[in-house]
Amino acid sequence: MKTDSIKLRTVVLGLFFVAAGLLYSAFLIKLNFANVHPGYRITAWMPPLFAVCYLLFLHKPLIQYKSPFIFLFTLVCVMRYVVLSVLTLRQGDFSFYSRISPADEHLRLAGLMMCFELVVDCAVIRLLSDKLLPSAPRETRLKSADNVSVYLLFIAFVLLLLLAVPKAREGLSFGFDISHSENESVGPLLILGIRECFVNAKYFLLFAAVWLLQKDADRHSSLEKRESDLPLRGYWIILLFCVIVVALRIGTYKKKLICDALACMFLLMHLFPKRKTFTIGSLSVLAFLFVLSAAIFRGQNNSAVDLLSQFFTDIQETEQYFCGQYHVAIAIEAKLNYPEMISWQNCVLHFFRPMFIIGSFVKKIPGFILLSDVFDRRMSYAISGAYGSIDSQILCSLGEGYMMFGKLFSPIFSAAVSALGLFFDRLFKRSDRMEIVFISIIMAFYCAQGMILGTTQIINHLTYRLTIYLAVVWLNSKFQIKV
Repeated sequence: MKTDSIKLRTVVLGLFFVAAGLLYSAFLIKLNFANVHPGYRITAWMPPLFAVCYLLFLHKPLIQYKSPFIFLFTLVCVMRYVVLSVLTLRQGDFSFYSRISPADEHLRLAGLMMCFELVVDCAVIRLLSDKLLPSAPRETRLKSADNVSVYLLFIAFVLLLLLAVPKAREGLSFGFDISHSENESVGPLLILGIRECFVNAKYFLLFAAVWLLQKDADRHSSLEKRESDLPLRGYWIILLFCVIVVALRIGTYKKKLICDALACMFLLMHLFPKRKTFTIGSLSVLAFLFVLSAAIFRGQNNSAVDLLSQFFTDIQETEQYFCGQYHVAIAIEAKLNYPEMISWQNCVLHFFRPMFIIGSFVKKIPGFILLSDVFDRRMSYAISGAYGSIDSQILCSLGEGYMMFGKLFSPIFSAAVSALGLFFDRLFKRSDRMEIVFISIIMAFYCAQGMILGTTQIINHLTYRLTIYLAVVWLNSKFQIKV
């Protein structure tokens, strides 16, 4: 039966790629390349290259291991190398915030570097996945810590901090009642610390609920425990706490909503494997509604249709989120135009600035310049020759690699993040501790975006999420109060 299933999947995959190839060929035949900007004509090679990389490198790990990082990485590649490429070719040209578009040769170089990056990252995943990831499913029951006393004390401590410091509550929202807050990456260290404690307190509240239910199940059964031993009523209780985790937030940052929903989804599927379909459906709908409400609040979309279609019809939205040739070409020209602003000192500061706590001291260094500042300067350049103040665009990891090491080693950072993502997938597959599995999903979510984020964003998310989280988990393992 297993062999038949594999053969069926192979046939379905083959038919899908044949159909996709025919559709893309029809699109290219219909496309008038005379209307495509010369620098973007190389973009036509990106979808076929992704198809080859998927078949050679990604398909086996994706099907065999079913891990969060590999799954999300593949989705990001589809959006960046297929959807964004088709939108770019269909429009023919693209001008963004910078009123002086990148030169043709720099757009072509950006396209070649993106192709190189795709091959390198996919090859890294293929080579390391077999070494790091176990093919057999987890045999032991997913369990929490021996006690949750420190978790409960931490939650009470965070509530007291929120009551004592009104500034830290700005932007605190639940469900569809959205409040505005300033960017969480800036502000006093105390406020940042309290907000990050709040994010972690949500998770520990969920873990405490699972722990109590597992203890209750253990008291009422002497049978061998498995993943599905929690009573059915426990599913609805834990689902309710998952809703609380997703709904409670500070600000309108949509990726954090998706990340929390994804982590809760995987956790529920491990605890209740027989209810996977309902879990996926319910939390997906919930996350979509919250993301939609946040988008409407920020004036980005007016309806669910707008939200669903923006990444498949609006090149500006897709380019902005997935950092295609335009953003990479801007990074290339930033290095060429302002080489005097790039030195080993600002390269070092570039990595320390996003770190939790450390970054608050680094930003006080007078006159320091980050690589992202050089990128922003080129992005802000206008026709008049004046410099604006555009600092909302992301310097992706490929651009960072080029600015530091040139063309040959430009994919070095995204490849390193891919390897890190596989490490978190390893924790997800091997660990039987609920806290480790949960945080590994969150880390895999951000590592999967290694090509469309900069290392500064990755470092920021990793250090902010891990520092307090791991400290509380460690304290809880050292100070046990039996209940």
